[in-house]
Amino acid sequence: MIHEDKSKEELFKEVEFLQKQLAELQVLDTKHKQAEDASRLSEERFLAIFDNIDLGVSIIDTNYKIVKINKYQASLFNKKPSDFEGKDCFREYEKRQSICPHCPGVIVMKGAPVATAETKGITDDGNYVDVNIRAVPMHENGVCSGFIELVENITERKQAAEKMRDYSMRLSYLTKFANDFIILLDEKFCFLETNERVSDSYGYTKEELIGMHAAQLRAPEVRDDFDKQIKPAQIDGKAVFETVHQRKNGEKFPVEISIRATDVEGKRFYQAIIRDISERKKTEEVSIKYTKELEVFYKASFGREERIVELKKEVEALRAKLAK
Repeated sequence: MIHEDKSKEELFKEVEFLQKQLAELQVLDTKHKQAEDASRLSEERFLAIFDNIDLGVSIIDTNYKIVKINKYQASLFNKKPSDFEGKDCFREYEKRQSICPHCPGVIVMKGAPVATAETKGITDDGNYVDVNIRAVPMHENGVCSGFIELVENITERKQAAEKMRDYSMRLSYLTKFANDFIILLDEKFCFLETNERVSDSYGYTKEELIGMHAAQLRAPEVRDDFDKQIKPAQIDGKAVFETVHQRKNGEKFPVEISIRATDVEGKRFYQAIIRDISERKKTEEVSIKYTKELEVFYKASFGREERIVELKKEVEALRAKLAK
């Protein structure tokens, strides 16, 4: 009986042990399902970001084969993501026969945490796409398995920069020997380019002028008028006004400023032509002074003539009385 009771006791313990194992397995199964669900959600989130981000994304293996790219990257080349998968990145992106010499992927697969490069992609129809590439390595079990490239399309930015550079060169050539002060400003009215006359007259070096705000050339007492006077240029694209400028040495002088706006690739720039009107102001002051003196003389002369006429009349009246 004791032996049978012990057998039953051992049997009960075995059953309890199996029940615990089953419970643990059920917990593990639940956790596994939760992990699978979380993994699936993570993958869905990743794919949502992967296909909707405004950057090109390429996953490339150690043999420089394209594993996966997003829609944005494919759109840069007017193709579908599936058109690239399994193919050499250097052939598809730059139409090369071997690895690109500037490839940032080469650098990160040698141990660098990140690498960048600026280059041109080439579409199948021969058009160029200016891009900035940032590469980071991928690892599996501590071993590099390839790299991820993030690609920014900078074509419009490069075109705008080239147009601005060409514009600045033409401006510099046209204004180098101009007598007026000519300044190219950005949308915030900070100096981008000036002709030599500005440095010669104001006493600032070219380096000091670039980046300076236009209001800084004004005499302190007229700086508050700046926003009001440039408002027409912001609204209508042009403005003409007079103000007072101050040289680096503190000397003040009157100027006339003509501003015109120009838009390049959605960005606004201003060209200001500044003329020193010191001589004009002196001439105006002399003219005003002489005008006032002439007015006084005229009034005095006109009054004297009237008095002479009156006196003549009085003399004639007296003569007439004496004649009687």
